[in-house]
Amino acid sequence: MVHIRFLRLFLFIVHYLRRILLLSILHSQILNYTDMKVFNSLKLFYIRNLINNEKRIKVLFDHHFFTNRYYLHKSASENHMANILNIEIPILNKITSDHYNLNFDDMCQKYKFNHFWNEFANPLNADLPIHSIIDASGFKSNDEFSSLISNHVEESKNIINGQFL
Repeated sequence: MVHIRFLRLFLFIVHYLRRILLLSILHSQILNYTDMKVFNSLKLFYIRNLINNEKRIKVLFDHHFFTNRYYLHKSASENHMANILNIEIPILNKITSDHYNLNFDDMCQKYKFNHFWNEFANPLNADLPIHSIIDASGFKSNDEFSSLISNHVEESKNIINGQFL
């Protein structure tokens, strides 16, 4: 009985997602607020109920780190991110090392610097002072930025190629 209900719910979800996709393709418009609200509710249902805990934590990590650009926060730290995800710091570092081959702090530094470099190279920011771009990239100070560069002298030679860290 439970399996039949689950199957019906699953088929309803698939049907609704297909409807949303077809509407957005046919009309070439951004999904309206109601459709997005339903879509996000279905996504939340999927995350909470249909995937295992390890994958759930990875999805949440990706959401906070990449979608919300957690690495740009001046308060970004292992401890803070572990608290957000409600996990221990070793589990957080295991996720980053298993999936990205970096520990959490190095990953934050890499993405902060990549953000800095993209903004620095953007012609729209040509008139901005360098310290404002450094500040907008999540570095707490110019000294923190300078120490990152000085601690990665060899890797900094590859900045132009986009291969820092």
